[in-house]
Amino acid sequence: MLTSLHIENIAVIKSADVDFTRGFNVITGQTGAGKSMLIDSINLVMGGRAERDIIRTGENSATVDALFSDCSEACVDVMKNYGLPCDSGEVSIHKELYTDGKTVTKVNGRSVSVSALREICSHLVNIHGQHDNQTLLKPENHVDFLDSFADDTELFEKYRADFSAYCDACARLKECEIDDKEKLRRTEMLSFQINEIDSAKLKAGEETALEETKRKIKSYEKINKCVSVVYMALYENEKGITASTLIDKAQAAVSSLSDLLDDSDDILSKLIDIKEELALITEKVGALSHDIKGDPDELLTKIESRLALIDKLKRKYGESVEEILEYRDNLKREYDLLSESDNIAAELEKECDRLKSTAARSAISLSEVRAKAAQSLGKKISEELVYLDMPSAKFTVQINPSDDLTKNGCDEVEFFFSANTGEPMLPLARIASGGELARVMLAIKSVLTEKDEGMLLIFDEIDTGISGKTSLKIGKKLKELSRRAQVMCVTHSAQIASVANTHFLIYKSEKDNRTYCHVKALSGDERISEIARIIGGERITDTVRATAKELIEQAEGL
Repeated sequence: MLTSLHIENIAVIKSADVDFTRGFNVITGQTGAGKSMLIDSINLVMGGRAERDIIRTGENSATVDALFSDCSEACVDVMKNYGLPCDSGEVSIHKELYTDGKTVTKVNGRSVSVSALREICSHLVNIHGQHDNQTLLKPENHVDFLDSFADDTELFEKYRADFSAYCDACARLKECEIDDKEKLRRTEMLSFQINEIDSAKLKAGEETALEETKRKIKSYEKINKCVSVVYMALYENEKGITASTLIDKAQAAVSSLSDLLDDSDDILSKLIDIKEELALITEKVGALSHDIKGDPDELLTKIESRLALIDKLKRKYGESVEEILEYRDNLKREYDLLSESDNIAAELEKECDRLKSTAARSAISLSEVRAKAAQSLGKKISEELVYLDMPSAKFTVQINPSDDLTKNGCDEVEFFFSANTGEPMLPLARIASGGELARVMLAIKSVLTEKDEGMLLIFDEIDTGISGKTSLKIGKKLKELSRRAQVMCVTHSAQIASVANTHFLIYKSEKDNRTYCHVKALSGDERISEIARIIGGERITDTVRATAKELIEQAEGL
């Protein structure tokens, strides 16, 4: 259940803290007061799309914090799969939005991806709004409702794995099935490209080595001159005065002072080390001239010719020698596949037939499970509709077999509905009014949420197109749902609001030419006044207040 919600800088909400209770929570307020902002904030922490314009004008960021407690075992298991702590059964979700587009999402103090957040929240919250009613009008969505009711996860996963394997094999078979002319054309092209790359005899790292040698050749005169200067300065020259000969003289002088210098041996050792270091320097610098063997002009011509060839291949096959060699390997694999395509295609065709048979068997098992579930689902929803003030309503789930396998099996599922006695069963989309559709969806949710114990169920304006006695029936049904799951409902119905365990009011105020939205828990006279406002609008009489009070008192026994 959702224990608390903290909101900062979301639209007209500057700051709000809401503590929710178990059972049935309702949210009311005048049109435009900001009721949807509360639902939008919950949607944000569930991983919903975050638009920058939702941030309050003049602010750089917005924050939503939600704390859930008594989470289901399924939720805890998902948390553990992502390495998130959840020993207490609590889930804390923190979401920050910035005007530059940056977002921060944390679950129990640790950053998570949007996909991980959505998977976690699928076990915490179920939001039903006007959009969900529209999904009922699309038959392609009906199979998902039926499968959710059937709840045979193991069988569904097996079918989808079998179907995926079949599709993969079909995709590989399609790659092999090209006509002979196209195969010959492609094979000849691949052979030419492979031979062109192979004839170059490329080696990984070759281009870098060639560029380095080219750079040295172009600096050949400079290298020789500098090497000569180093050699003559440190080791040998015509005048005989070098660093090496000077150190020899220094050694002789120190030796002659050995009886006067206590550390003469140490000094001599250091001079020897210096002389050896000079020799190493001379050798290392001199190696530069030894790297260039042969005539520099001829070497430079060969190198530039080789680099031109590599550059030509790079323009065709990759941005580096390594990429060209990798591309060549891919060409060879395709060439081998085409050369053996007839044999491979025959094997893949057998594999496709085998995997199709396996998937078809799984689909038949899935159809059998759906057939049983369809009867039960239709019966239960019909019973719920009778309670929701549609005594003659009938609801059935029709399953039509298909010859084709799809991701959902071989069944076409569609809901059929009749609101009144004597009317034929017709597709739901053809006959349901807005009020009927809302009640059908509530009936479906009532049946499906038998498995959603402990979740937060949110109903956003489910009373659209409904009033009076029917609204009270919906309120009672929501109250009944709240005994096994926490329920939150945004409503304009006094009957629904009167049934709630906890009643929140959303209202606006103005200060310093800015609008502020507030959330307040109502009780006593404040609650009577709000329900009276819903009933009577701007003009609230004693009679209206008495009616509001009576509604609340009648609901206390539910």
